[in-house]
Amino acid sequence: MDDAESSVRSWGAVRLGEDALRVLDADEEVILLYSDRDVETSTENFRGLGHVDSQQNVLSIDIELTPRNKSNIGSGHRGRSAKKHTKTAKPQGKTISLQIAQDVTALRSRAGDTGSIVWKASVDFARLLLQQMNYGLPEESLLVKERLDELTVLELGAGTGILALLLHSCFKKYIATDTAAMLHLLNKNLAHKDNVSVSELDWVTLLSTPPRLRPRAYAFPTLDLIFAVDCVYNPSLMPAFVETIDYLCAVDLTTVVVVIELRDEGAVTAMFELWLAQGNWEIWRVGRSNGLGQPYAVWAARKTKEKIDTKDI
Repeated sequence: MDDAESSVRSWGAVRLGEDALRVLDADEEVILLYSDRDVETSTENFRGLGHVDSQQNVLSIDIELTPRNKSNIGSGHRGRSAKKHTKTAKPQGKTISLQIAQDVTALRSRAGDTGSIVWKASVDFARLLLQQMNYGLPEESLLVKERLDELTVLELGAGTGILALLLHSCFKKYIATDTAAMLHLLNKNLAHKDNVSVSELDWVTLLSTPPRLRPRAYAFPTLDLIFAVDCVYNPSLMPAFVETIDYLCAVDLTTVVVVIELRDEGAVTAMFELWLAQGNWEIWRVGRSNGLGQPYAVWAARKTKEKIDTKDI
């Protein structure tokens, strides 16, 4: 992994900070990630599997946004009474509250169905972006705020639609995708959102579809941004996941943002082995300056015209 290139730069509307690290080797990336996790994680901070609440069919979510502290408020007063006005005013933030439907019955009755409930990764990622958009400095934000209303976004594995529900108004168009079994929940939660559409997208089915038939079966507009949040948990799904990303992305145009909660090392290793083997992807791990800290990891990636020889980097 080489951080010599990690100066502040943007891919479309995604900004890489100075602490971003380029991913060149799957094993090295996994070792770094999970050794950091083992140091920072203790039994006192145990989070369980990472869902918010798997017992409620209707879940209430509150997203607290806090402005940056401003010191020395009142220091501009003149005269003998100046010292009386040096108190720092408590910054006033905002709270975004919503209710979202879950399907707790499906979670228990359908094998492998994890998308029918809300997961902390989506809530925490949405909170990060909303905090940055509302109160963050541009150089400390993952997304370039001024460009967002021009973008078409597609989300893989959208589940309940919580991320779309919180972020759709920031973008020109938001496409929430998942398997057929999840569409009823997405349609329910995202109804009457003018710039949101819901589409079926099964990665395994796409992988089994011959490339020449995919454009007809999986017709999507040109995408500026793809979100994949908490989709990397099962090693057996990684060939389909990577193939789906590769199919959807336009060369030197679409930026993929992958967010995971660190659980199964095997799934992360499989993803990077397959992704890097494509040979024409530039992948960076987003640093803490504008990303999420433990227990998460965030990557931004783009497909390039030329094959990349990592030995020369």
